[in-house]
Amino acid sequence: MVTQQTLKNTNYKVRKFKEEDLGKVITINRLCLPENYSPEFFLEIYRNYPETFIVAEYNGEVVGYIMVRIETGFSDFHRFKLTRKGHVV
Repeated sequence: MVTQQTLKNTNYKVRKFKEEDLGKVITINRLCLPENYSPEFFLEIYRNYPETFIVAEYNGEVVGYIMVRIETGFSDFHRFKLTRKGHVV
């Protein structure tokens, strides 16, 4: 289990996203995921949910990220009826 004490003993740092991290986040996204989102996609999530956009640094370089938004409402039809959605992206 990773704790604050464990993180203090490494070169990793977990912190909130800053707009100057955007280029590195996009690079990580394009290297690791099949989806290639626009810069505006990331900035929209950051502006709407700033507390849920987190980056991981190793030796001062952004090496990972996580961002969360909650979608609610109705999604596609499922077996000829509306299906309620409520998931974290």
